[in-house]
Amino acid sequence: MLSTRELTRAIRIADPHRGGVGVTRVPETALTAITVEALLGTRDTDARRAIKLGREFLTRMQLVPGRIPAALDPELAMGAFPASPIVDLLRGDIVAHATLALIS
Repeated sequence: MLSTRELTRAIRIADPHRGGVGVTRVPETALTAITVEALLGTRDTDARRAIKLGREFLTRMQLVPGRIPAALDPELAMGAFPASPIVDLLRGDIVAHATLALIS
């Protein structure tokens, strides 16, 4: 239960970066996704709200038409998730965790 509370508290409830995990100044996509994944089995009401916020953050992070930075090749970046709101690094593990957090 303690870990559920701590993970729930790590998900930001306000801007900037609402729904991102607030362990660092700018939330990382992978940390947010892993936190959502860790909370998925809980029935705790606060945790369920945190999961919803985390998923909304991940959805905003996904690279879709109109949100792909010019520095990235749209054919390669489409559907991916950057490392953070300010870092365009694309990695397969980030995509995997974000996808699992959104579809589980």
